[in-house]
Amino acid sequence: MLYTLGGALLTPIVVACGSSPTGASPNDANPKQKRVTQARPKTQVLQSSSPTGSPQRTNFPITAVGISWTGAQRGIRIRFYDKSGATGAWEAVRPGCPCGKDAVDSAARAENTFRAIVSGHDSFGYQIDAASDVHLVNAVAIDAGILPGLAIAGPRESPQQSAPPTKSGLDFPPANYLTRADWGANESKRFEPDGRESSPTRFFPLQAVTVHHTVTANNDRDPAATVRAIYELHTTGNKWGDIGYHFLIDRVGRIYEGRWSGKDGVPAHDRNGNVVTAFHTAGFNSGNLGIALLGDFRTETQTPAMSRSLTQLVASVARKHDLDPRAAITYRNPLDGRRKRITTLAGHRDWIPTECPGATAHEHLSNIRQSTARLLSGGRSQAATETAS
Repeated sequence: MLYTLGGALLTPIVVACGSSPTGASPNDANPKQKRVTQARPKTQVLQSSSPTGSPQRTNFPITAVGISWTGAQRGIRIRFYDKSGATGAWEAVRPGCPCGKDAVDSAARAENTFRAIVSGHDSFGYQIDAASDVHLVNAVAIDAGILPGLAIAGPRESPQQSAPPTKSGLDFPPANYLTRADWGANESKRFEPDGRESSPTRFFPLQAVTVHHTVTANNDRDPAATVRAIYELHTTGNKWGDIGYHFLIDRVGRIYEGRWSGKDGVPAHDRNGNVVTAFHTAGFNSGNLGIALLGDFRTETQTPAMSRSLTQLVASVARKHDLDPRAAITYRNPLDGRRKRITTLAGHRDWIPTECPGATAHEHLSNIRQSTARLLSGGRSQAATETAS
């Protein structure tokens, strides 16, 4: 269930999530998709005059609040209200991954536009306070609902989920992968009211792989709900027409399909093996596959399960496209000819000035490159050891 508020309480409309403006259901996108009856997402944006000052109340539990602002990078804080009206402590809002479309969001960076996703703790309201040099553009509160079986019971990874990658696991996509249908994507959100796709797919040969972090909770008990919240914010809140990443990985190692690429059942690719353009590294999106680690890795370290799945995913992509994750390449944007000297497997900060994917995750990329290369060459046990370290 996803709803948002525009200063007033919203009533959810309950429909089968298989419906779409074109008459095609999400089940048509993938034959394995399960039908789930849930509240139809209904999003409104809080404009700059509304989000600050008085509390914003909802009649639904808030999974996350997406915030956009211009001006100073720091200077926003938020607190939440439980169902009884009791307030929590103020918490600082930190800018998230500055992903986005090429032309639009390259310009947005020049205007110092920032975005963040803050966990809503299943609260029923929030209040935002901003410094004088911060201009709040909008805020969107989201209830992403619950899909049975996808929540994480506890803080530890399970034995099955922490198994090391093996040579036999290099098939693409990896076995521990969830389709858009599995994590509950509402495909109707990708369409305009007249039935046109908001962001029609374009495909190009793969040149590089880029790692990001989402700057969301590291102890997330329901990462699938967080993926649905990110999808909501990217697709309708940011008006990108879809989620910005090709894949996302949670702390127990599950891999989530991101950007829609068609009905052939092969994520992120067309039938010719080219990669769909997503919206994760503004200015360098086409021919660049984006993988987001769910969490905040500026100071904390990703779990071994997350690292293993990242290695497995990168290795399967590298094998499919005959890439060396350690190689220095000259990326060329196939749309505008822009060039960038980069390592095949890179972090977001290697492309543009940003903290993403966080200091610890970025430092760990050298291990991922080496273990991926070793896995590709058949050195399974040593690759697993290097990845987990």
